[in-house]
Amino acid sequence: MSEIFPPLRAIDRAAMRVVIPVLDRFATKPLRVVDEDIEVLLGPSSPESTASGLSNAVPDFRINHPAVWRSIGKGGIGSLGSTYEDGWWTTEDLPGVLTFFLSLMSVLPAPPNIDPITRRIRSPREQWEGIGHDDPIVQGYILDKTMFHGTGRFLTLPPQPTHASEPERSTANDLYSASLARFSQICERLELDGNSRLCEIGTGWGAFALYAARTRGCSVVTVTDSEVGATFAKKRLANAGLTDSVQVKVGAPTAVDGTFDAVVSLDADVWGRSNLPTVDIDRLLDVDGLALVQTNVLENSSVDRSFLTPSQRPTLGAITGSLASTGVRLVATTELVEDQRQTLAARRANLVANQGELERAGFGGAVFRSRQFCLVRDQVLAEEFGTRAMQLILA
Repeated sequence: MSEIFPPLRAIDRAAMRVVIPVLDRFATKPLRVVDEDIEVLLGPSSPESTASGLSNAVPDFRINHPAVWRSIGKGGIGSLGSTYEDGWWTTEDLPGVLTFFLSLMSVLPAPPNIDPITRRIRSPREQWEGIGHDDPIVQGYILDKTMFHGTGRFLTLPPQPTHASEPERSTANDLYSASLARFSQICERLELDGNSRLCEIGTGWGAFALYAARTRGCSVVTVTDSEVGATFAKKRLANAGLTDSVQVKVGAPTAVDGTFDAVVSLDADVWGRSNLPTVDIDRLLDVDGLALVQTNVLENSSVDRSFLTPSQRPTLGAITGSLASTGVRLVATTELVEDQRQTLAARRANLVANQGELERAGFGGAVFRSRQFCLVRDQVLAEEFGTRAMQLILA
């Protein structure tokens, strides 16, 4: 490393001499740091099991680039995602490393509310456009297949479909079948039928809009801030013969006019604590309409200082507070904690199983590490720090 990065060496070594003692002093969990020159155990001297059983051995934090220490000193936890994605550090126990750093949130610097690294992690469509295969539609297909973007979140497999137009599902608890099951449940909660007008805030890859239009016969307007996601969704809808039923808009929710019988947002935490789509729901929802918001909710408001809670995930109190100035109210909540656990485990397994396909398509290791980091981050937050997946019904 010293030959590759000679100008950084003195600065980064100085940063290491400052950061390591701070981590060691305040650590409540152990971490083994392995650099080319040192191997040191931080925190308690004996291994400590995590509450979730994610790791009962000392996690290893292996340094591949000396600027990691300067990044941690300046950006705190906010630097972990980008430096892992870039290969600046590696580990055999990613859950253990993230648990260690999350336990130090009161000591490490707090990142800004909207961090450029956060956007890299949370907006893979824009990040990966032009990487690998030249056609963004093919990129979207590959990423959708290997990572299941846009197929619904927090999925378990309920009984066989009750709606006649739904396809039969396999009994295997796979992500695709679970996605269809979750979509069916959402359609039922929103009471969608052939006369319904639905607005979706956050298109993803277009999976739910396609499902609602095809199985319920409703008309859909879906809005996204991603040009690549919109292009992929339009292609998907065209292939399904649903372009007359679903309109895809690019922009903020303010780009949508009119009112609707139902409004849905399946990834509401990406809008941020101070930008929850409740005001948009109030404007878009008919007087007798229903809205469903699916999001991650924090039990502990102190956790939202961390980059590991993308876009500053809200507490339930923040959500209800954001409704105070609107004409909508919270009428029901459903916890999806077990669904979330199974979904994250299945997505991690799916990502690992399809790593070779990503590589063959021209996507480098950074893409794999980025998604791996996000999935493990969500797992640690859910199992160690009380982040809960929830469905909220508004009326």
